[in-house]
Amino acid sequence: MVINKQDTIFIIPWISWREYHLSEGIKILIFEQRTHSYYLLSGEASDIWRNICKGQKIVPNLLYHLQPLIDDGIIIFNNDTMKGYNGTHEIGNLKTIKYQSIPDYFNKELREEGYIFDAHWDITNKCNARCIHCYNQNAHSGLRNIVADELSFEEAKLLVDDLLYLGVFRLVLSGGEVLTKSYFLPLCKYIRKHNIQLIIYTNGIAFTEKTLSELAILYPSTICFSVYGNNDSVHDNITKIKGSYRKTLQALSYFNAHNIDTCHKNTILSENFNYWKDTLEKGRLLSKRSLLNCTIYPSLEDGELSKHCIDEQQLVSLALSPESPIYYKREIIGACNIRKPNIDTPCYNETNTIYINSKGEVCLCIAFPFPIASIKDNNIRALKRNKKNNIFVNDCSKLSGYNLLDNWRSLKISDLKECGTYNYCEYCIDVCPGDAYILTGDLLKAPENHCIIAKARHKAFLLNNKE
Repeated sequence: MVINKQDTIFIIPWISWREYHLSEGIKILIFEQRTHSYYLLSGEASDIWRNICKGQKIVPNLLYHLQPLIDDGIIIFNNDTMKGYNGTHEIGNLKTIKYQSIPDYFNKELREEGYIFDAHWDITNKCNARCIHCYNQNAHSGLRNIVADELSFEEAKLLVDDLLYLGVFRLVLSGGEVLTKSYFLPLCKYIRKHNIQLIIYTNGIAFTEKTLSELAILYPSTICFSVYGNNDSVHDNITKIKGSYRKTLQALSYFNAHNIDTCHKNTILSENFNYWKDTLEKGRLLSKRSLLNCTIYPSLEDGELSKHCIDEQQLVSLALSPESPIYYKREIIGACNIRKPNIDTPCYNETNTIYINSKGEVCLCIAFPFPIASIKDNNIRALKRNKKNNIFVNDCSKLSGYNLLDNWRSLKISDLKECGTYNYCEYCIDVCPGDAYILTGDLLKAPENHCIIAKARHKAFLLNNKE
């Protein structure tokens, strides 16, 4: 990608970046998706980067502030631009620092300034599969593909503009199935035009040669495929779409071949339980990452867990297996956990997250369906606000708008009624107040779908330590 035509300066296209206005000045965060490296620029480095992007002349003797970006081939200069620059610098004065994950102090600065960093957006509720365990609205009523109140493309672009204002760096597009949305690819182009890190969840069924190539040149950060078995029979029995396994793997293979990060994600159900090891291993051969999800989420339609959940005996079997993601000896801490100090919130992600449904309503998370803002109400930008220290109110029906956001951020681990009080809580992975709300109507109760995993891990420990 040519950024500065005058000096022919190139910046590789498989990066994402944003500038943030903080109390200490402007800082720029860059993510390089092939190495999964982060670069944090401040001071002179931020100024130089911005000048490059504006097409302005660069003073060669200041380029050492961008040295890590030059060394890693993120910025490429022609010979004329580099005249007068010898690459020497004092490390202590370097204004670009490379990280393998976003540093905690920077997350804290973003929170203090009121930025929201992550967003998950279900752009449609429509789907071209009929997965037996789906938790979305109308997934099993036959009504989900009757589109109602979903955003137009112009509204979707306005929503992206609002997310930019909020500071969103990482954006997940999901559904439903994203490929059923007519403007999916134009929306991806608009998102990447603004340098947002784009992650896509898909079943991969509807990809064509044209859509595969058009998406690949946009360099999404990760494309995550739902795969439910190690062969056609098992997978297609879950999706209820004949030939879906073959189509999904064809799309996954294409993106791998084009250096796009892929994820092979399987949810364990009673119907595919006997194949989980083979599916996990095959996923490792087919993709950059192979994930196994043991948590069944409550339906957004009736608040019940799926009848396709694996039973206690199967969960204990998983907890006893070293290859399993819930192996009892493995230290596993999810995003929502009770192992932080009691004054911390169990669910408030360190980088700030929001969920957006297909109607353009912003919610606190996918498991907590109280809208706090909407693109149609033109009030999303009001969510850029500093964290307030309130006393948590469990009856959220008394609150609205950003007051709900402030209340959510005020939830503390010490507010929870049960979590941490049982001997099996030591083996808990996620507590998830949102799931607790859907299942019980009470954010502060323990969510059954997470407790059953903690109980299985604890039972596995007891079985192996009878003496």
